[in-house]
Amino acid sequence: MFNGRSGVQRCACCLLLCLAWSCRFLHSKLGDKAPLAFQAVILDATCEPSAKRIASRRRQFLQLIATSLASPALARGASPRELLLARLQERVDLARLDAAGAPLTPVGLDPATAKELRSLAETLEASFSSQRNILQDPGKLKQLSGRWRLLFSDAPEITGLANLPLGLAVGPVYQPIDVASKTFENQSPIVQKLGLVKGNLRVVGTFAAAPPRSVNAAGVVNTAGNRIDVNFERLVFSVDRLAGLSTGSLLQKVATPTRAENDPQPAIVGQVLAGAVSLAGVALADWPTPNWHGCVDPKAVALPYCNTRLSIKERLDDLMSRLDRDDKIRQITPDSKIGGTCTTFTTGKEEIGLPPWLWLVESNTGVDAACPAEGHCVTNFAGPMGMAASFNQSSWFLKGKVLGTEQRALSNYGGSRFERDHKNPVCLTGFGPNINIARDPRFGRTSELAGEDPLLSGTYAMNMVKGMQEKDSSGHKKIAAYLKHYTAYSTEANRGHDTYNISTFDFFETYLAQYKLAFTAQPAGVMCSYNAENGRPSCANDFILNKQLRSWKPDAHVTTDCGAVNNLKGPPVNAPDDAHAAAMALMNGTDLEMGDTLFSSLSQAIDMGLATEARLTEAVRRSFQVQFEVGRFDPPNSTEFHQYGVQDLNSSLHQRISYEAALQSFVLLKNDGALPIRPRASVAVLGPHSMSRSQLFSDYAAGHHCYDGTDACVPSITEGLSMANPEGQTVSSKGVDINSTKDEGIPAALDAARKADVVVLALGDDRTIETEGKDRTDTALPGLQESFAQKVLALNKPTILVLISGGPMAIDSLTTRAAAPYAIVQAFFPSHKGAQALGATFFGKENRWGKLPVTMYPHKYIFEQPMTNYDMSRAPGRTYKYYQGAALFPFGHGLSLTTFELQCAQRARGAELASLAFHCKVSNTGSLDGDEVVQVYHAAVDIGKVDHPVPKRALRSFQRVRVHAGKVDSVSFDFDSSILEVVNKDGEQKLYPGKHTLIFSRGAVEDEQVFQITVPAAEELVI
Repeated sequence: MFNGRSGVQRCACCLLLCLAWSCRFLHSKLGDKAPLAFQAVILDATCEPSAKRIASRRRQFLQLIATSLASPALARGASPRELLLARLQERVDLARLDAAGAPLTPVGLDPATAKELRSLAETLEASFSSQRNILQDPGKLKQLSGRWRLLFSDAPEITGLANLPLGLAVGPVYQPIDVASKTFENQSPIVQKLGLVKGNLRVVGTFAAAPPRSVNAAGVVNTAGNRIDVNFERLVFSVDRLAGLSTGSLLQKVATPTRAENDPQPAIVGQVLAGAVSLAGVALADWPTPNWHGCVDPKAVALPYCNTRLSIKERLDDLMSRLDRDDKIRQITPDSKIGGTCTTFTTGKEEIGLPPWLWLVESNTGVDAACPAEGHCVTNFAGPMGMAASFNQSSWFLKGKVLGTEQRALSNYGGSRFERDHKNPVCLTGFGPNINIARDPRFGRTSELAGEDPLLSGTYAMNMVKGMQEKDSSGHKKIAAYLKHYTAYSTEANRGHDTYNISTFDFFETYLAQYKLAFTAQPAGVMCSYNAENGRPSCANDFILNKQLRSWKPDAHVTTDCGAVNNLKGPPVNAPDDAHAAAMALMNGTDLEMGDTLFSSLSQAIDMGLATEARLTEAVRRSFQVQFEVGRFDPPNSTEFHQYGVQDLNSSLHQRISYEAALQSFVLLKNDGALPIRPRASVAVLGPHSMSRSQLFSDYAAGHHCYDGTDACVPSITEGLSMANPEGQTVSSKGVDINSTKDEGIPAALDAARKADVVVLALGDDRTIETEGKDRTDTALPGLQESFAQKVLALNKPTILVLISGGPMAIDSLTTRAAAPYAIVQAFFPSHKGAQALGATFFGKENRWGKLPVTMYPHKYIFEQPMTNYDMSRAPGRTYKYYQGAALFPFGHGLSLTTFELQCAQRARGAELASLAFHCKVSNTGSLDGDEVVQVYHAAVDIGKVDHPVPKRALRSFQRVRVHAGKVDSVSFDFDSSILEVVNKDGEQKLYPGKHTLIFSRGAVEDEQVFQITVPAAEELVI
C-alpha cells in the first residue's frame, strides 16, 4: 500500500512527541500500518500477507451485521436498520463502550460472546460470496455515502488502542464516505482521562474499482471483479487543547504517505461490502451523519464558518457574509417545497454546502417522533400537570435530560417526526416546556401546563431546560430548548384574533414571572403565542419580546406559533397585506416564522421602508446561533452526544425515570380507609377509563406509543391493577362512555361491583373534551359519569374514585361519603407508565404521592368567572392566590398512605436580620415509607393601603423529602428579605413595611407553621 513507517507513522509520531510519546511505543500499538488502526468497519484494507490476518480484517465490519441474522424481526419485514439495531440491543451491551466512546473489542466481552460474534460473522461472510461489485450497482453505491461508526472490532490495530500511555484514549471512530468523489476519511478524537489533552486524528483516502485479475498485497486475485482498491492520501493529527488552553493550529501535523516501489494496492472484499449494504443500508455500524448536519458537504468544509478553531462569532460573520438578502429571508421563512410550513423547514444554500433545517420538534411530554424500532419508541412522561404535582426538581431535570438525549439520538441516526419515511427528519430544536399559567380550569390545553403558580411552573421549566440543554465538555448543548407559549395564552375561542386587557401588575405577577424564572437556565428562546395583550399580538409585541424577554437573554430566539404572522392581517391589528404583517412581526422582535410564508415578502417590506436589513440580519444570526450552539456546524464526532442512538430511546434507564415520575404524579385527595387495597382482593375496575390506553396521554405527548402504530403496548388501568394483584382477581366493566347518554352498560358494571371486594371508578375526560382548539364548556364530569358514580357508591362497597383528566374536575357531589371506605385520587393524564404506577400505589407497594398544582374549584365557579377575564384578582378571584370561595381541594393539598408531622424553627444567623433561615423536621409517624413536600408561602397580612392587589398567600419555595416509617428527616430553607417582596402596580418588586408571615405547610392546615415578621418603615426586619 505505502510505506507506513516512513510516512504516516512518522508524521503521527511528530505530534505524539509533543505529548511525550515514543515512536517505538506507537509502532508497537498500531502495527506496521499506523493508519489502519483507524480503519472503520467498512474498509477492509488487507495488506498483511497472512491469510488469517486478512480474514480477521474482513470480519471487522461483520461483527455487528451478523447479529441481525437470527433476529425475529425478519419475520415481520422490518427495515435493515431496524434489524441491526434490534439485534444489537440484544447481543451487544453498548454500556461496555469505554467512557471515551471507543469501539468495543473482544477485550471488553466475555469469551463466549466474542466467539459467538465471530462465528456469526463468518456465516454471514460466506452468504455474501455471490454479491456483485458494489461499484457496478448505482443503488447500493448511493447508499454507501454517509457517516459510519465502528462499534465493534477484533482487529489488532483496534484492540491495541485500549492501553495508550499517559491516560490517552481513542474516542469514537467514524468514517464519512462520499461516493460522488470516491473519497473517505477515518476520524477519531484523542482525549486524555484527566482532560489535559484533546485532539483529533483524520486519515483521508480515496477508493476505486480494482482492475479485473489484479492481485492485492495478500496475493488474492480479483477473479470475480468485485474488489475495491483503497489509497490513503494524507494524515492530519492535531492537538486542539492542551491543559485546557486552545492550541490554535500550532500542534498540528499533516503528512502525505509515501509508497514503496512495487508496493501493491490495498483492497477490500467487495462482495462482503455489497452484501452488507444490501442487508443493512446505511446502518452498518451506528447511523449516518445526523439529520441535515452542516459542514459535511465538500463545498463547505474548507470555508471559515466550518472552522472550529474560530469563535462562533467569527464563524457566524463568515456565514452571514455568504448570504444575500434573499438567502437570509429563506433562513427564517418556511419552505413549503420541502415540507409542511408548520413543521417549518428552512432551506439551505447549496453553493456553500448549507443543508436545510427542520425547526419544530415537539418536546413537552415526549419527543414527538415516529417509532424507529421494536421496543424503542420514545419515552413519554406523565402529563405536565402530573409532573408539576411531584414538586420534585430532580424529576423535572431528569425528564429534560431524557428528552434531550432522545431527541439527539433521533437526530443522530436519521429519526423522523411523523412516519418512518425520513421526510420530516428530527433536528435539534425542542419546543417545550409549555408554561402558560393554568388560569382557568376550562382552558383546553391545561393538560400541557405545569400548574397555576408562576414559581412552580417556572421552577419546573428551569430544571427541565437544564436537563434538555446539558452541555458536553466542548460546550455543545444536547439540544436547544424553547418555552411555549409566550405569553398569557389560555383561551382557545377566537384563537389568533383575541386580545385581553392585562394590567402591568398581572403581567409581572402572573404572566411573565414563570418565563423570567425559566430564563435563568438560558433556554434558546420562546415560541410567541397567538393571543394579543392589550391590543398587541404576542408575535408583534415590542414590550414582551424586546423590552422583557431580551432583558433576560439578549440573543433569545423568537419563533411564532404556526400561522401567527398571517393572523396579523385580521383583528386586532388588521395589517393590510403580507409585507406589512411580516414587517410588523420582524420589527417587533420575531425572528422566525412558522406555519406560513409571509416572511417571503420581507424584501418588499424593506424596500417599502417597513423593515430594515439590519433587523433581518439580526434575526438570521440568532437563528444560526442556536444551530452553532448544538454543534450543527462542527464535526459530528466532536460532540460527546454523537454516540446516542436507537438504543437510548425508551432505554431501561429512561423507563425507570418515567415510572418514578408517574409514581409522584398522583394526588391523594381523600382517603377514608379504602387505600391501600389488601393483597389478593377481588377488584372491579369500572368507568370509561377502565380500559383506556392512548387516552392516558396528555396533549402533545409523542404520537407513536407502540411500534405497530397502535396503543396495544400501553397498559390500561385494569391491567396495571392486575399486575399489582397477581393472586387476586381484577375485572373490568366500563359502564358508560366518556361523553355519552347511553346507559345500557351500567347494569353489567353494577353487577361486577357487587361481586368485588373493592371498586375502582376510573372517571374523567379525554382529548375529545379538552384539547388544542377546544376549551371545556363545563368542568363537571361529562355524559352520564356522575350519575353512574352515584349508583356505584350507593352499593356501599369500598370505592376508589380515580380522576383521569387534563384540568381539574368539579366533583362537588362526589367529595363526601358517609358509608363505606372511600378514596379520591387525581391522576391527571399519567401516560405510558401510569397504569403500572397506579397499581403499585393502590396496593401500597409504593407511597410516593404528590400535591395539587392547581385549585379544584366547585362547579359554580364557571358561572361566576367569565373565561375572558384575565384580571387575576377580580371576584371571585383566580388561583389559590386570589380565590375567595371554598375550594373542593386547595392548591398544595395532598395526602399519603402514611402520616406525617411538621415542625419548623428559625435558625440563628447572628445579627444579620435580613437573612431568614429555617429548619424543618418532617416526622413519618405511620407504618409505611413515604414522600412529603414542605411548601413555604409568604403572606403580606398587613401592609397598609396599597394601589394594587395583594395575594392571599404566594408560594416562595418547596422541597420534597422521603422519610422512612418511624423516622425523622429534615429540610432547611435560607431566604433573604426579598422573599417578603410583592409586585406593585408598576410591576416592580417592593418590600412594604408592615406585618408579614412565612407559612410552612405540608398542604394540611392543621400543622402549618407560621412565623410573624414585621418590617418597619426603615425596612429593617424585626422577628
